[in-house]
Amino acid sequence: MTRLERGECDLELADRRDLDGIFGSLHGGILATLADSAVAFAMLTLLDPDAALATIEFNIRFLAPCRETVVAQSRVVRAGKTILTGTVDLVGRQSGTLFATSGLTYMRLRPRA
Repeated sequence: MTRLERGECDLELADRRDLDGIFGSLHGGILATLADSAVAFAMLTLLDPDAALATIEFNIRFLAPCRETVVAQSRVVRAGKTILTGTVDLVGRQSGTLFATSGLTYMRLRPRA
């Protein structure tokens, strides 16, 4: 985690060849996991410490192969009573290349009785 502010979070993943897919670039599932985690942390900055969330919608558009350290730059777009939405840009730390962009929707879970 390289940045955490109210409604925003940046997560960074070092360039690692052991996480490559079959075509010699960072596996898309790793980028998707990074995006999902970054926006979840951003959302949790807006909620009570005991709050729980679940992803209910997720999309990602891959724009370029990632072969460097990547930063997931997330921000909450809207935090409603039940539904929260956010976006994430996955950007190369060295080149500034936009590797992927993602939109996510979460639902606040009710506390267990």
